[in-house]
Amino acid sequence: MKNFVFAFIVLLILLSTFFSQEKKQSEFSKSFLPLWERSSRYTLEVAMAFAPDDFGFKPTREVRSFGEQLEHIAKNLYWLNSTYILEEENPGKDLAPQTTSEIITVLARSIDYVTLSLNKLTNEELDKKVVFKNTELTKRDIFYLMRDHMTHHRGQLIVYLRLRNVLPPEYFGW
Repeated sequence: MKNFVFAFIVLLILLSTFFSQEKKQSEFSKSFLPLWERSSRYTLEVAMAFAPDDFGFKPTREVRSFGEQLEHIAKNLYWLNSTYILEEENPGKDLAPQTTSEIITVLARSIDYVTLSLNKLTNEELDKKVVFKNTELTKRDIFYLMRDHMTHHRGQLIVYLRLRNVLPPEYFGW
């Protein structure tokens, strides 16, 4: 019941983004948004599949725990979106979620933050060049980078689930 209530709250956060979107989307956001939303939803489902007491689990000492992986995804989304897309101060830089519900809420809000940005940029803004790690990319490329980074860490999280004998949520892909 607790997971259901929490999942419902996360769903409300994501739906609020969907219904508050400007209807004047760029062609890129029209095509990328469904992919982003499915990837984000699946990431949140993977996060909620793990028992709250297991968020401290790490397969080896050298790697992040399950909860730290989720926090890393969220902080990376805040950083990339604020720095390279919006060119503003990072609102997620000082976040330090402590509980399982705080970690998942921070993750959901970071996804929401990216979704809002995606919906408000014009094609011209998306084509603007930025320098990321000595490489010139467009803002459009940064959105792909955010999705790839989230997918990379979600794949690691699925291994964590399997190591704890938790069946991952069914993948719903494209």
